[in-house]
Amino acid sequence: MAKFCSTIVLNAACTVIRDNCTAICVCTTELTSASSAQHAISTANYGLSMTTLTTGASTSWTIGAGDVSGVKITVTAQSSIAVNKVGVAGKVALVNAASSKIYYFTECTTQSLASTANKVTIPAWDIEFRDAT
Repeated sequence: MAKFCSTIVLNAACTVIRDNCTAICVCTTELTSASSAQHAISTANYGLSMTTLTTGASTSWTIGAGDVSGVKITVTAQSSIAVNKVGVAGKVALVNAASSKIYYFTECTTQSLASTANKVTIPAWDIEFRDAT
């Protein structure tokens, strides 16, 4: 039996992320909630850096055709983000700080953030929702 998922559904997944994620957080490990991301810099060891994203149709996001199939949402590069806590970055989370929700969590290239005097850059990256197979 053939499988099918409408592009409307795949685009909706991208739109939910675009319209609800207010911040990106660089972490040492998995977050347990977006509120832990928001307060991680002062209360826990895993939040190293955080910056605000603009929700909705903005320069923070691009939705388009997927590289393999389906659709993707690209998070634009975020540069010169203050390092609030030293540690080894290994994860990135897209969160809504106000609602304490995590929308997406992934690994990143491991990097030592050794000084709060430094800045960190997150290159552009995407989340791809592939066609049903």
